[in-house]
Amino acid sequence: MFEWLNNTIVSGMDYVVGWLLRLPSDLALILLAVMTSLAMVLIRKWATDQDFLRRCDADRKQQVKLIKQAKAARDKQAVKRHKDVVTAIKFRATKYELKPLLFSLLPVALLATWGFGRLGFHPPQAGEELAVRAYLPTLAIGTRYPYLDPVDGLEALPTRPGQASPWVQEVVTDTADSKGGGVAIWKIRGQASPRPYLLQMPYEHKLYKRELLIGQPTYSEPVAVAGGDPSVVMEVPLKPRKLFGVVPGFMELLRDMRLPAVWSAVGWSFPQAEFLPPWVMAYLLIAIPLVSLLKRALRIY
Repeated sequence: MFEWLNNTIVSGMDYVVGWLLRLPSDLALILLAVMTSLAMVLIRKWATDQDFLRRCDADRKQQVKLIKQAKAARDKQAVKRHKDVVTAIKFRATKYELKPLLFSLLPVALLATWGFGRLGFHPPQAGEELAVRAYLPTLAIGTRYPYLDPVDGLEALPTRPGQASPWVQEVVTDTADSKGGGVAIWKIRGQASPRPYLLQMPYEHKLYKRELLIGQPTYSEPVAVAGGDPSVVMEVPLKPRKLFGVVPGFMELLRDMRLPAVWSAVGWSFPQAEFLPPWVMAYLLIAIPLVSLLKRALRIY
């Protein structure tokens, strides 16, 4: 149900902001953040009493001036009195914060959902070498030789010298898996196609499938549970989208700060999943401060 809803939102939002995918990667990400910030600011203007908030802002600034004067005169009672007034002003203005926040949730959620589905990775290009990884049970290591059905438009590349057919691969130990699971790895490249290629892997009397888009502005999800069996996962690793090629994800930033070593020293296991992927970090770094800048530029309180 959740997957269906997510796909429906992403597909629907393609009609609204799908044109961003035709732009350079960095520009698309920046514009999405700008659109989010602008939507939040305009909703705030529409959903709040701007005249009241403007008067609150003017009163607060006046009280700040009076506090400075009272401090210069060393009048502690006046300082306290003016600070109490500032607190009261902020309290009265706070009641206007919830409404624009609630109205902003829907457009922000729609834009963010679309971003997660479309901006997380660079789409594979025609002729680009890709890896197809099938994660299999440990018992398959060295004893199973799964194969991918050949597909028109796709070429399987040899992974070792003298290989009879690159469509057939041996299950080996996954060195990236701390539990030592099995993995079969193919190298492929393909022509651009408006329709996704269907990768099919017959294995243990079942047929495992996943789609792969090449040469399009969108991409297939890198990780897919093939055939509905959670013990068999097929992955096509894609290059994460980073703003200007440098803005890291949150967990990547922590790894660069050598925090995993610190966690290990105290006996903790450092999480491997990406909490905030690179595109989200860049999106937040642009959108959050831009809200304040747009409020000032448009004189929205």
